[in-house]
Amino acid sequence: MTSTATATATLAKPDDGDLSAFPASKRDRKKIKHSSFVSKIEKSSAKTQKRRRPNKKLVATLTSLADALPGLGHEGADGAVEVGQARILPKNSVGSMKSLSRRSGALKRKEKLEKLEKERFNANLVQLASATQGAAVQDRWAALKSHVQSNMEVKPEFVKK
Repeated sequence: MTSTATATATLAKPDDGDLSAFPASKRDRKKIKHSSFVSKIEKSSAKTQKRRRPNKKLVATLTSLADALPGLGHEGADGAVEVGQARILPKNSVGSMKSLSRRSGALKRKEKLEKLEKERFNANLVQLASATQGAAVQDRWAALKSHVQSNMEVKPEFVKK
């Protein structure tokens, strides 16, 4: 007997009745090998979550803290408490601040707004530059009035005929 014959004699051979333990085709063996590998690296969904003991939540809000501080009797015009330069707005305030980035298409709207503002600013610069070069208005109030009238949008029903 050679060494290969003794090695094969010591290996266990599958029973003909137990075909599920040893699949017949190479494809089945690959599939089993792959599924065992995936099951080793995959997180099990049946794993129970460790629950932490809930800690005590803070009940205080910024407005209640501001009310508790001494010397904060002054409030802003809109009812918001002012602390230094910061303002604490109530939750149901009308002037809720939303940035443009929260809505869809915000970048296009922002670019369009910037473009319109630049055009308006350039038009105002041209008007101011031409006013200083041409006949400059000596009276400040007349200059302000002419600037406002040139930039103000006038509805057709208010136009003098």
